Amino acid sequence: MSNPLDGETPGAARTEAREGEPLASASGRRIWVDADACPVKDEVERLAARRGLEVVHVCALSGMDRRDAPAGVQIVRVAHGPDAADEWILERCRPGDLLITLDVPLAAAAVARGALALDFRGRVFDEANVGHRRAVRDLLMRLRDQGARFRGPRSFSRRDRQTFTAALARLLDRFAAEPSPAAALEKDL
Repeated sequence: MSNPLDGETPGAARTEAREGEPLASASGRRIWVDADACPVKDEVERLAARRGLEVVHVCALSGMDRRDAPAGVQIVRVAHGPDAADEWILERCRPGDLLITLDVPLAAAAVARGALALDFRGRVFDEANVGHRRAVRDLLMRLRDQGARFRGPRSFSRRDRQTFTAALARLLDRFAAEPSPAAALEKDL
């Protein structure tokens, strides 16, 4: 099966999606999911389907064993390696797209490209806060490297899932009300 998402690097990634499915929504926007260890895949798929948006789950070869992706959902498996999924997403993420991730550097790079990002607990990464969130993450990493010990994040809860779902619904409603920056650029060309 040939897929334009595989275009630039043949063999580097393999997609699993049904033949004939649209590769982008009518708005031209996509929802990218950094799918390894993502606890909210079902919520993303459900809300995106209601709004006619495409979802692309990107994971390492060992991730996501689902055989049948629902209509409008693509599963892309990338080669193992540090940041392989992140790099694959960033090569394709466009202004106006939405990225679901906990990876602060990935979110910062996507925001720099004009996308929005949302973490699994419903916190938005945008131009106003991504610099601060990155600085805090970098500080904590430096402290850990010097031997400081911190508790890990709290367990993902039902309340986190509800908060994420509400935040995603608000963002997708906003998407519906605004034209896609990428679609506007293509229209001008």
